[in-house]
Amino acid sequence: MRTIEVEGARVGRRRSAVVEIRKHLAGLYRGFVWWTSLHGEVDDDYEKENRERVVELLDELSNQCMPRFVWLTEGCRKKIESFVRMSEELCSEFSPRR
Repeated sequence: MRTIEVEGARVGRRRSAVVEIRKHLAGLYRGFVWWTSLHGEVDDDYEKENRERVVELLDELSNQCMPRFVWLTEGCRKKIESFVRMSEELCSEFSPRR
């Protein structure tokens, strides 16, 4: 009986982690689409706000969600890590050069 309870708790934690990670990934994706689709077509303040939001979402994903990746399969984890790397590269590419 105790084994079943422990397994149930693990499944619950895994589901919770997957939901949280999925939410962060969807938000980051939407943020990128919004920011890059308007890149260069709106005022600088609005573009800066969108860029800052994407940077904030990337930070949240890296700092808050990555520790929860242990609940994911290796293949899924690698795909998400690749997405984060590509997102960071795109973020730096679309950011203004100084």
